[in-house]
Amino acid sequence: MGWEEAGRRAFNRYFNWYNKSEDHDESQELAGGEIESAMEDAGIEIESMWQEDLPVDAWIGVATGFMRAYKGIEKEVGYAPSEDFMGALHTWFSDSMFNANEFHQDSRLESLIDEFNQI
Repeated sequence: MGWEEAGRRAFNRYFNWYNKSEDHDESQELAGGEIESAMEDAGIEIESMWQEDLPVDAWIGVATGFMRAYKGIEKEVGYAPSEDFMGALHTWFSDSMFNANEFHQDSRLESLIDEFNQI
């Protein structure tokens, strides 16, 4: 599985669990778990938290896949998800990218943060 696929799967995990539970905290935990699983499969050890321990090149793939899924969700499911869902999901992932960049200090992550915040 590629990193973009991991990002798409993380988005889908969040979306699907939220639709069942309407629980953002559990949805975020499960989405993060998808990324952690991909890290484990790639042999990347989580020492602190996935946001910091995911290498920048992998982060770019995860963010790209996640953002594509976010932008395409209405077309994918045939309806516009609620603003409560989209807003909380956006905040969580944007904060995750921001925290990663606080650790990595990489201009590519900064660009992705800016791009995601313009969606």
